Amino acid sequence: MIRVIVVDDHPIVRQGLVATLADEQDFEVVGAASNAEEALELVERVQPDVVLLDLELPGMSGTQAIPRLTEISPSTAILVFTAYESDERVLDAVRGGARGYILKGATAAEISDAVRVVADGHRACSDRGGALGQRRSSTPRRRSTHTARTRGAGAHCRGSPWQTDRQHPLHH
Repeated sequence: MIRVIVVDDHPIVRQGLVATLADEQDFEVVGAASNAEEALELVERVQPDVVLLDLELPGMSGTQAIPRLTEISPSTAILVFTAYESDERVLDAVRGGARGYILKGATAAEISDAVRVVADGHRACSDRGGALGQRRSSTPRRRSTHTARTRGAGAHCRGSPWQTDRQHPLHH
């Protein structure tokens, strides 16, 4: 079971993400926060596997919170959830300890896949298309999402738009 905390200051976005992730059989949403300060307290208390974190938060930004979150819970993967693909803040977030980012234009399946990827110790990065690159499989009911995945603490999503050396399919 992947334990997830959702952090977004917009109630409808936060509630939608919580509902979407709670529908996944392998996820347990263990909390939600509307700002970084609440997130820090929640992460310290519940030690989740993944924090899905908006960068634009009132008070302390998501980018500012990332080093503190990773200090409080080093094993927790931070996945940035943002509307800004090319923003320097996204790069700063990954440099600061986030395992990747996904754009707010992503589908529910793409967000869920990205959470699984970072929970598994890999990096997940959106492509220019506004979400994780996706490709339909030969069967209509099956879909695979291609996500940039790399191993190691020093690895990061490179270039524009965050290209990596390898692409690995994720299956539902």
